Amino acid sequence: MVLSGTSVSKKKSEPVFTFPDFNRRDFLLREMRDARVALATILYALGIVVVTFGVSQTSVKLAILLGLAAPAGLIRVLPLVADTSEFERKNWMGPIMTALFTWLGLWILLSNPPFQDLAPPRAYDLEVYTYNTGGDNWTVDDNWTTNHTVVNTTDLLVVVQVLDNWEVEDVRLDVLRGQQSVKAAMLAELPTLNDYDVEGQNRYYLVLDDGLQPGEYTFRFTMTDARDNESTKVWSVAVA
Repeated sequence: MVLSGTSVSKKKSEPVFTFPDFNRRDFLLREMRDARVALATILYALGIVVVTFGVSQTSVKLAILLGLAAPAGLIRVLPLVADTSEFERKNWMGPIMTALFTWLGLWILLSNPPFQDLAPPRAYDLEVYTYNTGGDNWTVDDNWTTNHTVVNTTDLLVVVQVLDNWEVEDVRLDVLRGQQSVKAAMLAELPTLNDYDVEGQNRYYLVLDDGLQPGEYTFRFTMTDARDNESTKVWSVAVA
């Protein structure tokens, strides 16, 4: 029996993958180049930290701007220590970002105690107590909680919380009625156990022995820490 039109299937030849020849010399040159780039980047970032630490003593804003811009200088610096002729844009991003975050981390560390203190003290939670003769104690009136209004009495106890990441040096209160200064005095730190039964820490107080006449007042607190950082906090207070 003779078969006509017999088809013979042919297998397609598949390409055989072969590994490229390993060039030991080129590999070592690239590794040496990358090592020099990494070392130069870290040293450059440390240099930025030293410079910005010094600049921050006079201008924090200038130090931050300098620290953010300086890593781009690696484009000029790295060709002096390594062959960057084969670098593409993506190759530059690695060293620049490494320098940026190295500077940022170390600069933040050095910007806090015990190295230095750049943050001023802050005032929180102003309370004005009135003396309750019937109960022989100091209380905060409900009107103070809602609208910062106190009832005129013979004595007023002013208490404010002041926080700082180093040490509060002094707290000053200026009481103003319009543009006229009514009272100006330094506050003392309130002990944890005190005669006023006021609870809480980091609180400073002043007793206004003569009280205040009815009217609208401005309580302006000026806080200074041990590194001469200063800030101001203002509250509006009404006396009925």
